[in-house]
Amino acid sequence: MSWDSQTFTLQLYPQYQIEYTNLLPQVTSKMVEEQQTNYQSSQAKSLLQNGTDQYNQATSLANQSQWQTALEHLQNAQNYFDNASSNEQTYVSQQNLLKGIIVAIPVAVIVSVAIVIVIVIRKRKNMQQSIPNRLTLNEKALRKKIEKNKDFKTKKERLCFFNEGFDLLFRRQTCLSKILCL
Repeated sequence: MSWDSQTFTLQLYPQYQIEYTNLLPQVTSKMVEEQQTNYQSSQAKSLLQNGTDQYNQATSLANQSQWQTALEHLQNAQNYFDNASSNEQTYVSQQNLLKGIIVAIPVAVIVSVAIVIVIVIRKRKNMQQSIPNRLTLNEKALRKKIEKNKDFKTKKERLCFFNEGFDLLFRRQTCLSKILCL
């Protein structure tokens, strides 16, 4: 409703026209803002296109004074623009998460392999440190005795000889394996 005081007439506008006129600047501004945004998501681009189509239909219908239908199309356009914006935000968040995962997986694999290598090296080092590097005097003497008596007449003689030195040889596995291979 408006008052034209010069001609003393009162203009009555349809409710839909008033709502359309109030909503139009907001939707126009939103459309311009959304069209200037460089969307990455194909779905957001599609929603933006649908919103633009709805906006164009709304303005065309408003020019024909079909206010109710024009208002419906304008409201649809506004919804499309809002959905396009939220869809793009979701898409960008998912892409960033995916990039983070793509970087994190190789890093995790490399760290895991490095940890395994360190553990294996430490175990080998500990095993080498637990076995004395030099034969004790008794082990040396036993080895000389074995070298002198390589020709045992029976298996029983050999077993008896080895049983005597078993306690000595138990501490040094490499020495024991060399003796048994003689």
